[in-house]
Amino acid sequence: MKLLKNLLAGAALATAFGAHSAPITPTITLHSGVVHNTAALTGFSTSGDEMDGMRVTAYFKDGFSQTLSWADLVGDSGGVTGTGWSLSQAGDTFGGSWTLLSDRSSGMSRLVIDGQPGDTLFDVQSDDPRSPGSAFGLVITSVDGPSSLPVFARYVNEVQVGGIFYGDLYTTLDLSFLDASGGGDGFTGSMVWETDTDSSAVRGGVVPVPVPEPTALVLASAALLGLAAARRRRTK
Repeated sequence: MKLLKNLLAGAALATAFGAHSAPITPTITLHSGVVHNTAALTGFSTSGDEMDGMRVTAYFKDGFSQTLSWADLVGDSGGVTGTGWSLSQAGDTFGGSWTLLSDRSSGMSRLVIDGQPGDTLFDVQSDDPRSPGSAFGLVITSVDGPSSLPVFARYVNEVQVGGIFYGDLYTTLDLSFLDASGGGDGFTGSMVWETDTDSSAVRGGVVPVPVPEPTALVLASAALLGLAAARRRRTK
């Protein structure tokens, strides 16, 4: 019942804001970040109700921020509803719309969608090569929102499948609504975009790739030096 009320509250916000102002072409960047790995993908068709557990954080110009956990709404939709803002997605993410709403007096400066806790991966590759079990992906190419709003979309944290990165999967979408110098009013109103996601094979299946501890690296280096010295002695 609570989730239904949240969805209805989001719909009321959308009605209040009315139609989207204009299409915006975002600036897209890809960042390796913290590399993750998953054994396999469930498949390439993921809808809003299949991304439970994703972590969504909204930041505002007045210093307020809020982190929420993604949950089912109605039918094949899912989302979060915060204090004066909401994010939802309905249907297959390959073509299904994400809707962001905010009516806070202070503009939203940034929105971070971390799919890793919900075993959800952003698929940015529209052609080959693709990770096994994936298909065509979809990166944000257009945003419907306030016409003068700058949008910077960063896909962060590469995801390997079976230990190999194929160039298409990332755990996190990081959206900024300030200009390149960090200025501007931020986002207020309604915004719609499309970007594709995939799902990993099992719950908790997307994990960071371990990085060797400095001590281990020193020991490994010492061992290699020892082997090299032994070879030189045998040669002499």
